[in-house]
Amino acid sequence: MTNANDIAEWLIERILDEKTVYQEHIVHDLERKFGTEWVYQNENGNPAINKTVLTKFRKLHEGAIEWDRSDRCWTAKKI
Repeated sequence: MTNANDIAEWLIERILDEKTVYQEHIVHDLERKFGTEWVYQNENGNPAINKTVLTKFRKLHEGAIEWDRSDRCWTAKKI
């Protein structure tokens, strides 16, 4: 059974592989792969990732990924 930690790890892997991942695209991929219980529509009407997943995600990526609020995307930091 998939849990929030599994999805957070998947999300991190995708971002590190692709370097930039837009929220709208990744939410649809996540929903297809893991199910509708892991996504929702936020107060701005945008597709969003379950808050439990995002909490795990933030703890696991340890600053290796940045959120760009204006473009609504995650970007892997250059190391």
